[in-house]
Amino acid sequence: MNDTLAVNSGKENGRGPLRIDLPSKAEGLVWCCLFAILSVLIVVENFLTIFLFAANKKLRKKSLFLVLNMALADLIFGTLALPLYIYLGFGRPEYYRIWTQNVNTYLNLFLDITSKVALVASLISVAFISCERFYAISQPFNHRKLTVQNYCVMIFTVWMLALPFSSLVFLIPGQECTYVGMPFAVILLFTICGCNIAVWRKLKQGSVSSQQQNRTSRNERYFVEQHTAKTRRNSGILNA
Repeated sequence: MNDTLAVNSGKENGRGPLRIDLPSKAEGLVWCCLFAILSVLIVVENFLTIFLFAANKKLRKKSLFLVLNMALADLIFGTLALPLYIYLGFGRPEYYRIWTQNVNTYLNLFLDITSKVALVASLISVAFISCERFYAISQPFNHRKLTVQNYCVMIFTVWMLALPFSSLVFLIPGQECTYVGMPFAVILLFTICGCNIAVWRKLKQGSVSSQQQNRTSRNERYFVEQHTAKTRRNSGILNA
């Protein structure tokens, strides 16, 4: 049974006091377990990504630096933000109240900072990876000239963009923060989708041109074989 809280309405409406249903602890336990499983999966997956990159020399490629940076951002979110959210969120008296938890301003502030910075950094990393893949497809020769320093600059840029944009909720109050943050998220989303669509079209065009070249080479080879066979027949007739 859900716990209920009676609240007197400010106006007489003839229906008695309003009653607000609070979520049950059983529902809270289910959500808590799901978030805990999600946290473990995020940590294991991204830790393995970083470990394989460090242990396997064949995977230590410049093109994987941005992927490694995204894995680091997701690892921070899985190891710090999600466990703190489970501890602070599911212990609130107005929430599921699974356990008794005193309000800790510093922990709440730390949760806000780590979760927002990690999420924004991960999203920006995806946008950078999409742009880098498109650059590799459209300008392969110039892409090969990218150095480790170039990738380090890109990673530094990711975090320098993540810090100010994730701090908007602390600097800009209420609805005004949405007006600033939402266009930034939309720009990143369109960048990711646009680059991936462009990469897909480029690969598709390359596949079509490759098929046309193979078809042309087969036709040329068939023509040469037919011409050679005809020449041999004519030579045989003349010799006879």
